[in-house]
Amino acid sequence: MKKIILLTLSFVLVLVAEAQTAEPVKKTRSGTCFEPSHPNYEKVRNYIATYKTLEECINSGGKTPIKTG
Repeated sequence: MKKIILLTLSFVLVLVAEAQTAEPVKKTRSGTCFEPSHPNYEKVRNYIATYKTLEECINSGGKTPIKTG
């Protein structure tokens, strides 16, 4: 039981540390949410808001980028 608790706590700590150092999700004027892993993330210069997660951006009325190809 102690091992499960320690593993869970370790996992949570890793997620918190990653979230603090991660780049934000950018929401553009058109409402598109770009995660740092998206190929066009660095090209997004004119954004109106940033969010910690993609879910937060979508919940604010944003949308995911259209997949092409």
